[in-house]
Amino acid sequence: MTNMDIYKNSTITPIILLFTAYGVFSIEFTVKLQRSQELCFNELTDKDMFTLISFESLNENAFISATIKENGSASYIFQSRKMEQKIELLFTTLYDNGITFCIRAGNNPVTAKVTYKSGPEARDYSMLAKNVHMSATESIINRVHDALVFFHRSQINASRSHDKSMKMATNSYNLLKRFFIFNCVMIIFSTAASAFYYKRFFIAKKII
Repeated sequence: MTNMDIYKNSTITPIILLFTAYGVFSIEFTVKLQRSQELCFNELTDKDMFTLISFESLNENAFISATIKENGSASYIFQSRKMEQKIELLFTTLYDNGITFCIRAGNNPVTAKVTYKSGPEARDYSMLAKNVHMSATESIINRVHDALVFFHRSQINASRSHDKSMKMATNSYNLLKRFFIFNCVMIIFSTAASAFYYKRFFIAKKII
């Protein structure tokens, strides 16, 4: 399951929420922003994930700007150069560190609709069918095929993540084991040194 983290407080109204544990995710909601207010979201993603993000002002005379950036990347995927009524971007992720996308209000308060889709949900199959003259059945088959591809890719990523976690757990266990052995050696050494010191002390004082 993916997690959406909100960095700044604002009024958010969910409209549609659809997700699975295998990289197919779709959410649409509205936000109310005050003048010049910015709201950012962070979404976990897999590498090579087909992604759609759109922002749309629902007020006639209110405009918005947006930025989209992959976590770990030095450059923005998208950065607004001007205020607009609607911003939509379709892209494929290059990293698996997640995406941060922000929306900023202009000189007026604004109510905006935010849409985030990943995996097969991000692809417009009706438009694709028109462009390549696919039948309805072919469009459905194509959608199912993409879903299976993303499912398989997510399984591979989950397996890699599990292997990485197991490696970290093994390294932590080995570190703790070495630390435990070191502590045991230090205790034995300290006990022996103390016994030797007190024995010499008592002999020097002619107690024993």
